[in-house]
Amino acid sequence: MALNTARLERAQLVASELATVSTSNVTRVGPAYACVTYYKMDISFKRTPHKWTIAKRYSEFFALRRTLKSLMHRAKKQPSDKVALPLKLLDDAISKAFPRRHFRADNEAIIAERRAALEAFVQLLVKIMSSFPPDFDRDTRAGLLKDLHGLLKLFLAFPEEQLHLDAKRTLAILALEDVVVAASSDEASTTASVVSEDCCSICLCDWHDAECATMHVVKLPCNHVFHEECVLDWLNGSAECPLCRSEPPPR
Repeated sequence: MALNTARLERAQLVASELATVSTSNVTRVGPAYACVTYYKMDISFKRTPHKWTIAKRYSEFFALRRTLKSLMHRAKKQPSDKVALPLKLLDDAISKAFPRRHFRADNEAIIAERRAALEAFVQLLVKIMSSFPPDFDRDTRAGLLKDLHGLLKLFLAFPEEQLHLDAKRTLAILALEDVVVAASSDEASTTASVVSEDCCSICLCDWHDAECATMHVVKLPCNHVFHEECVLDWLNGSAECPLCRSEPPPR
């Protein structure tokens, strides 16, 4: 289980890097002396069909960051042997530079500064949202993680479809089982945990190719076998087996 947990954490970090956040529009509403600026951002994942948009004022970002800093302060008062990945990423996110408040109407320079910084901030928030383990509600800091998950889901308007895909991908990763590559057909026929296939069905490289010699080999519950790196990359876009299209059973 420890191996699968470490594998899941690595995969979650890679998956979160596939998120794209871009500011598609900046809209100023109201008279010049009391103008309010909305930053409209498009959020998507490179290998999934899910794409959505949020539109927020600077004050909303500022208030959320203040709430997140308070939550992180609570977390640091509850020491734990193992810090959950979302809390690690949160600590990193709130330590980044953030555009300061101005007590004058937004001008082009202020908007340009905020646009870039807020876009980077949302990118970090999406990364945190993609890092929650499936059993985070059973963590020793379950209350903190639930609060964090709820805050980000609401603020980012995170779609249920993407959360569902993340959950299925997580199940598939946790279900992966390490196996041994057969050195010969005789070995494959006598050892249950040994792989008899000639190559990985994703990259089509032979198990014994020099460049693949150090790569881990794993199998899904359907018994189809792949390089760990190859199947983790595949699972970033689909939770189905690349060959038979079966999905992992619920835990």
